[in-house]
Amino acid sequence: MSIPVKAYYINFDKDVARRKSIEQMLNRLKIEYSRIPVIKYSEIPDEDMKMFNKYSSSLSPAEISLFYNHIRAWKQGLAEGYNHVLVMEDDIITYIDKKVFPRMINEAFTKLTFDILYLGKCLDTCSLYEHQFGRVYKTYTPYCTHAYILSADTIKSVLQENLTKPFVKPVDNHLRDRVNSGQYTAYVFHPSIFVQDVVRFESRVRNKLTGLNNIIECADNIPNDSGQNGIYVAIIVVIVLVVIIMVWVINR
Repeated sequence: MSIPVKAYYINFDKDVARRKSIEQMLNRLKIEYSRIPVIKYSEIPDEDMKMFNKYSSSLSPAEISLFYNHIRAWKQGLAEGYNHVLVMEDDIITYIDKKVFPRMINEAFTKLTFDILYLGKCLDTCSLYEHQFGRVYKTYTPYCTHAYILSADTIKSVLQENLTKPFVKPVDNHLRDRVNSGQYTAYVFHPSIFVQDVVRFESRVRNKLTGLNNIIECADNIPNDSGQNGIYVAIIVVIVLVVIIMVWVINR
């Protein structure tokens, strides 16, 4: 059984280990894919740089580069005629069986009309979830864009809006704001189908400590007290390490 969408994964030329890891996973899941070689901040053409407010305090050069490469993935999917585009970052792993995965995706396409479908997310407000079926929920505050599907109409909408308003936030924040405002309808799989292997592959955008936040799926119960917060994060890290080890053992 195949899925009605093609994946475009973002990868630096130098990141051979990440490339091997994600392609092994994509091949195992029988997902058609193309690689989007990263264009670094310094390599973005001047004309394309106009899409971003590079003076925004909310956008670092690394975040501008990442956003730009997500846009390149969107545009390639549109150019190839797809109605939906699956975008992935190269540090993801999954525990989902290759027979279960296509059933989950095809059921979502059959039962939902969506602008964004998150196959992975982080720091969401899960208490706001509205259950749809199985492991699918309507969401309003998702973060992270390591694995998600955009409809072609949503891509066109984002790019059209950008003609008059330069991007001022990272790609996940930009999409989240529009989901939260009701402009886009979004759903998530919970627990996520794909998670970031933040232990094996350090973030290219954030430092390692900050990057560990990306393994926290729900932010509802994170205490405000910094000491308690550290304990909470440590517990989550241990849990995710166990999951990562299990995935590694299964896929050896």
